[in-house]
Amino acid sequence: MKAEFKVRMQKGIAILDAKGEIDDYSSSVLKTYLYNLIGEGHFRIALNFKDVDFIDTTCLGVLCSALSKVGGGKGEIELFGLKPHVRKLFDVTRLCQIFKICDTEVEALSDLSGGVNTASSLPPKSTINKDPSADN
Repeated sequence: MKAEFKVRMQKGIAILDAKGEIDDYSSSVLKTYLYNLIGEGHFRIALNFKDVDFIDTTCLGVLCSALSKVGGGKGEIELFGLKPHVRKLFDVTRLCQIFKICDTEVEALSDLSGGVNTASSLPPKSTINKDPSADN
């Protein structure tokens, strides 16, 4: 099934509804949507994957690239509504540790409306890669 995308706004948060199969070809369309949103200054983005039946690694790469564009304390990208087999791909690749994945739109919007991540909420750079066992 061909992928379809639609953008809507709610509570100042961009919601990108995706539908169908996000493969190599449609990942470039997803990338265009995400980069356009970011270029327009939308740094809090919720991705609705409720109607997504398939994603491949190209899609994962696009999501990681977009996350890096809103990163650095500027914003967040959260996903919600993932079907179990799509969620499994995030678990296997451990991207579930990088992306916030919510069950519902309400949960994602509530989390994102709590405010944009700021650099002050991050640990000092000197402790980010520090080995915690080195303190012992």
